[in-house]
Amino acid sequence: MAGPSTESRFPRPLSVLAIKCRAEEGFWDALRRLKLDVLGTDDSPLPITGQLPNIFHSLDIELNRHLSSDLRLCPESLVPPSDNSYGNRNHCPVPGTLINTNNMRGFQNLDREHLLRAEAKKILHDIISGKVEEDPSLLLRFLVISFADLKNWKVHYNVAFPSLVFNTKMTLLSQKFVSQVLSKKEAASLYSSLQKWRSDTETTVVPFFLVSISSDSSASVRQLKDWNACQGNCQKLLFGFYDHGHSKGLSKVPGWAIRNYIAFLNIQWKIEKVHFFCYRENQGKPDLEQSLIGEASFPPPYGWQDPDYVPEAIGWEGEKPGKGSKEIEPKEIILESMNPVSRDNEQQLMHLKLMGWRHFPVNIEKLSHIRVLLLGAGTLGCEVARLLITWGVRKLTVVDHGYVATSDLVKQSLYIDKDCGVPRATAIIPHLKERCPAVEVEGIKMEIPMPGHPVSPSKIESIAITAVLGYDNYVVMRHGAGTGDMDEGTDWMDDLSTKDALGRQRLGCCFCNDSANLSVTDGKLDQHATTLPGLTSIASGKAVELFARMLHHPDEIYAPGDIAGMDSEHQLGILPHQLRGSLPNCVLSTELVNCNSNCTACSSTVLSEYRKRGLDFVTQAINYPTYLKDLTGIIDLKRPNACSKIPISISVNSDKFSDVRCLLLGAGTLGCDVARILMDCGVRKLTMVDCGHVVVSNLARQSLYTSDDRGAPKVTAILSHLSEKCPSVDAQGIQMEIPMPGHPVSPNEATAVLEDCKRLKELVASHDAIFLLTDTRESRWLPTLLCADENKIAITAALGYDSYLVMRHGAGPGINCKVGLESNTGSTMYSNTTWTGLYCIWTSCRPLYKNVNPSRWVLSEYRRRDMGFVMQVINEPTYLEDLTGLTDLMKSAACSQVEWVDESDDEFVEL
Repeated sequence: MAGPSTESRFPRPLSVLAIKCRAEEGFWDALRRLKLDVLGTDDSPLPITGQLPNIFHSLDIELNRHLSSDLRLCPESLVPPSDNSYGNRNHCPVPGTLINTNNMRGFQNLDREHLLRAEAKKILHDIISGKVEEDPSLLLRFLVISFADLKNWKVHYNVAFPSLVFNTKMTLLSQKFVSQVLSKKEAASLYSSLQKWRSDTETTVVPFFLVSISSDSSASVRQLKDWNACQGNCQKLLFGFYDHGHSKGLSKVPGWAIRNYIAFLNIQWKIEKVHFFCYRENQGKPDLEQSLIGEASFPPPYGWQDPDYVPEAIGWEGEKPGKGSKEIEPKEIILESMNPVSRDNEQQLMHLKLMGWRHFPVNIEKLSHIRVLLLGAGTLGCEVARLLITWGVRKLTVVDHGYVATSDLVKQSLYIDKDCGVPRATAIIPHLKERCPAVEVEGIKMEIPMPGHPVSPSKIESIAITAVLGYDNYVVMRHGAGTGDMDEGTDWMDDLSTKDALGRQRLGCCFCNDSANLSVTDGKLDQHATTLPGLTSIASGKAVELFARMLHHPDEIYAPGDIAGMDSEHQLGILPHQLRGSLPNCVLSTELVNCNSNCTACSSTVLSEYRKRGLDFVTQAINYPTYLKDLTGIIDLKRPNACSKIPISISVNSDKFSDVRCLLLGAGTLGCDVARILMDCGVRKLTMVDCGHVVVSNLARQSLYTSDDRGAPKVTAILSHLSEKCPSVDAQGIQMEIPMPGHPVSPNEATAVLEDCKRLKELVASHDAIFLLTDTRESRWLPTLLCADENKIAITAALGYDSYLVMRHGAGPGINCKVGLESNTGSTMYSNTTWTGLYCIWTSCRPLYKNVNPSRWVLSEYRRRDMGFVMQVINEPTYLEDLTGLTDLMKSAACSQVEWVDESDDEFVEL
């Protein structure tokens, strides 16, 4: 029975049905993992493979919508094409290109029109070179552009199916259903040939083919590469392709694939009138009632023979007629399929994987299985435990004999008010689990005999790290390896104090340091009872970094000690033996101390006695104060301390601290620690400003948040934790995004942004000190300007990958700021308005710009125009550079042979 007629007015422009993409969530999750674990910052185009359905099961339109004919992207699509053999009877493998950018700005700035034409040129090249005849799927090339937002588990993307556009038009001359064109005998023969074609594993995945019908009504289906064999041997020659249009219920409209197919036939085989065959199926069998046969004309295009010719193209999914490709809205997918527990754990380890982007592959597997023993759960213990979790350590044992006291709450970052009176070894466990449910923590309440003299190491070579705090200085060191196994009867037993059994130089332990550097008084380390606020975070950070470097060093505990200035091939830099830091002098020094033959803990004499007598030796050392001295031959330990002694009591104006009003811009990693340390200093009036929410990856790195805070605004969550640690603190939180220069806002957003600018101005004016702790450089511009105008104390702290910057801002120029006046304090004022690294360039070019002072220009404009000036800076990306002369300065930098560094990749710092 003949199907419905497709007769209509002919000729008419050829209309086709566009292809759509159905990207599975698993594809984007696989891309996210590939980005994290393999690609890193590499944003080079990737070859991928899509699955284009080649059968359509039913005439039921609703059913066909569920049996989507769209191009499918699945996790296997990311497998290199040479290894990708998943094409089958149901799907044809189609080659594609994926461009995944490193940040949202890069994704938005992609030239979509240029990329589409570049893909179209590849198709044209494949046609001219003859590759299409060998692999017809090349006519269906597709392009995916994306940005995988790793932090927020989102993917923004667009998909294009390039279709060549030339200077001549395709015209549809006629079109009918197959049953209306072929005789019953021809149709029966074609039906049989198509079944054979579809049952062959080699041909079923080929989306374009030839249909030849001879004079005896027999039909055969051939591949495109058999074109020459079909010449002159058939009465009818049809150019067939798998047509997806039928599944959309649009039976009279050919699918998208016909456009590039017709272009190929014209360019390569010089065919101007094409008899096409739109092949369709019903329930897995050829459906000749719905398949189409038609004729289309395409006059030869011109100009494409030029090797540099780049064809026009269309094909962006969602592109509307008359709209440019830049108007296309990106699609967004939120990855929510993962198990919540595994997803949380992966989020907490994400920053370690991101370290691999800087050419340092962190051994996460090794870190997760290593067992760490912490002796002490106080000020240092809390910080070290939290930082170890941040490094991926998941097995901790904490030993402490003390109880949480009220005075501990501000200094010891993990404890809260309800922990008072609870043993530290017990109280610390739930707080670590709150920050990382995957961590295994064991708490042991035990007093270590003879504080300051830990039990000597046994034959097992374990990594040991010591961190010691003074009043305003600290020591962090790694202990050297033991002596190894050695018979006591050997002649060179005495050498084991400085070398191990294999002749390797032994580094000293903390007690070698005592005897060598004379830092022992009355048999114990000379430590002040009081420590400057903030010193703990520095020392604990150094201790954990030292541990991580040792663990990733090929020699681990046997690694030689490095000192500052040495060249190191290790990816994490030098691996020092000992770090000594002094806050008053802003000094950090590296020292190398070899094992001391008179050491009371690791010398060969002490180790030999311990191995012979075990705990009897330890008991004797505990009960007889001079035993170790006599055993090791130390005559006099009571020598002057080489460490500088600063008087414990210094004049501190506690009232001034309690009255000062501090504004903290940023409540993340820096904001949490700065707020806690300020309270430890006696500050009681804090205002926190942040626009973010607490996510899982924050819990280990940002010291005040717990799992109960997930999803809450940071400025809300932090207030409760500050109050828990210090009930007398007067803290308020303001959720607000700081407007940034060069980030234009729409008219609908302008009013809200202006109100945020005014509010920030009021906050700066009403506070005594402002801390700039935000993630990006741009977000610090407006606060810096307002601080300079109000002449406020301003402190900036910024973190890089393995470096940091802490600075206090200079005073503003005062109220008599006049345009065009030179200032002798220009360097301080430049730092308020210019980009990082600009001052050195400005200095080298200064003779060219004697009458230009950027800071004065900016402040003068701000005082003259107020928020009108700020809004112009926000909406016009180059306005500041033009105003201050930096645009010309950047040009002159090239003339001065000064390298200009554009620090535009702030997303990496945040990640």
